[in-house]
Amino acid sequence: MLNLPHGSDDTYFAPAGRAHPSRLQAQVAACLESPLAKAILDSLSGYVVILNSQRQVLAANAELEDALLLRRADSPTGRRWGEIMGCVHANDGPDLCGTSKACSCCGAALAILASSLQDGRARTECRMAMRRDGIWEGREFLVTASMVDMGAGRFQVVVFQDASERLRRETLEKMFLHDLANTVLALEGWTSVLEKGVDEHIVAGKILSISKRLSDFVNDHRLVLRAESGDLDVCARETDPREILESVAGILRSHPACRNRMVLVDAPEGGSVAADPSLLVRILLNMGLNALEAVAPGVGIRLSFAMEDRTPVFSVWNPGTIPADISHQIFHRSFSTKAKSGRGLGSHSMKILGENYLKGKVDFTTSPDEGTIFRFWLPPVP
Repeated sequence: MLNLPHGSDDTYFAPAGRAHPSRLQAQVAACLESPLAKAILDSLSGYVVILNSQRQVLAANAELEDALLLRRADSPTGRRWGEIMGCVHANDGPDLCGTSKACSCCGAALAILASSLQDGRARTECRMAMRRDGIWEGREFLVTASMVDMGAGRFQVVVFQDASERLRRETLEKMFLHDLANTVLALEGWTSVLEKGVDEHIVAGKILSISKRLSDFVNDHRLVLRAESGDLDVCARETDPREILESVAGILRSHPACRNRMVLVDAPEGGSVAADPSLLVRILLNMGLNALEAVAPGVGIRLSFAMEDRTPVFSVWNPGTIPADISHQIFHRSFSTKAKSGRGLGSHSMKILGENYLKGKVDFTTSPDEGTIFRFWLPPVP
């Protein structure tokens, strides 16, 4: 079994520390002079980096250099993977990338450490949440890390192959097939009821409700795809927060996830915020559905609105607690605790819609004493 680090005073996961500048410069020169290093960088596809034992980049292939040049990023030399890619957790640890608590769930960090400790090859998938130029983005990579002797030293070659499109397609297919199967079963059930002579008006209402849920599901994912491609229009206007929350609560109460559960609303009358109401509803619906799925029958969730230092804040509370290994990955695209259903875009879409389009902030807190609260902070009122 691989014994990975568990944290110390200067790190929460991978070892801290960087090569001395003179040592780093010598390592970079050795890579530039190595025919093997040049052959590796020229022949492998994807983003390819050569790392020293401190996980610092010594050299990168042209594909990665071109990608960094396009977004006007600094040279990768001497930096770590999460730092050059804009990982949202890169600055959380004592020694930046690799040393935060969230890094223990990072596929790239795990592959790099495993390869180094085993002095061999390691391969895994990596989900990354990145913020670049203020824009939230989710990406997935297939990571392969190998130790290679280059004469002047033993270095690590890491290949990052972008698997975002494939995993996004697989996730959407799983989600669609799961929801379609449930819809078909529900329709078959009510069709059987209709055959037994039950009031057709009641059955028609149920079938209409089921069909609307499927339509909403399709529209939700079309919205996410448009949002990720940057092709979404925002129509902001003055909106009553309580009306928004009551609308969301009404939709949640009719959802199967709300069976034997309560949805409470806590918001003052007569308020006003500037936002796109349709996007606001989508964000809060995702928060509400996640909350309902996290609580047991007989338990309630609460939708709230308040002004905090001139900042409008919507929140959704439930009494449950999110485990640490899950909380670090909540907003990653395609990550889900519901493996059978293949879900994983709901929390990610909160970030895309709330931060990239409505220019607010989406976050959450979780603890045994206070439960879990997801919040959407709109921009402060001037």
